[in-house]
Order: sequence, then structure tokens, then C-alpha cells
Amino acid sequence: MTWSTIDGQRIERPFERYRSALDNVMPKNYQQRVAVHFLVNMLEAYYFAHAEAVNAVLGTNLADFEGDVETIRHPKTSLKQAEPNFDEIADGRKIVERLDLDKVLDNPDTCASLRALFRWCWRAKREDYSDRFQLRQGTCSPITGHQVEELP
Repeated sequence: MTWSTIDGQRIERPFERYRSALDNVMPKNYQQRVAVHFLVNMLEAYYFAHAEAVNAVLGTNLADFEGDVETIRHPKTSLKQAEPNFDEIADGRKIVERLDLDKVLDNPDTCASLRALFRWCWRAKREDYSDRFQLRQGTCSPITGHQVEELP
């Protein structure tokens, strides 16, 4: 999977469609204050970057995913295989409460879509990038990341 595809589908076209819709409804002076971001199809993928949170809730013995969790195709299926009683709402809420985003974003080479969103939020708040979440040097999605530099 590349950053220009999601499950084999090109995302440039949907990005342009959503970006165009926003630009058409927003007054010119507000267009750069909104952004379009794509994360993974199933947010549970981010759980695998901090397996300790999953293990604490589900009683499993998972290890952190070796590669980029944004490439995991079916994270819910993987969770169900590890714990057949996994409940994406009840257990998901508990996992998210324990999820350490510093850990999820500690590798500058992974989670480019999530980092683009975080970088955009930092810039929108007019805050300088920090080393937190690898905002200074971490990879960002080439599809959505350019919106960061377009902020006023």
C-alpha cells in the first residue's frame, strides 16, 4: 500500500472532491482554515502501535506492530483473533483511554496520515512544532500534508 491508495483505491480524487467542496462553500478568507484528512479505514489499527494498552484491557499478550500500523488491512479481525470477545465499542473506549499517542507517533517513519492531522492542528493553533509526535521531522501524508503549509 502506498500513500496514494487506500485498500488499492486512489485517494487523490476523493481528496480533491472533498477539498473542492469545502473551498466552494467556505468564504475565501476561511478556506485555508479547514482541512481534509484521511486516517486509516479502521482506527483500531492505531491500537497496534501501543499493544500494552490493548493487553491491559483485553488480557492479551500482543506485541507492538513492527511496521507502519496505517498499513494494517483488517485490525478488527486481528483483535478478534487475539480476543474473540473483543467489543469494539466497550473495549475500544477503554483502549483509547489508555492509548499513548506519544508512543503511537514516536517513529518518524510511520503514521504519516495521523501526523499530518496533528501537524495541521499544531499549525492552526499557531504553535511551533515540537519533537513531540515527531512533528518536526516525521513523515506526513503527501496527499493531505500540504494543507499544513497553506495555513495562514
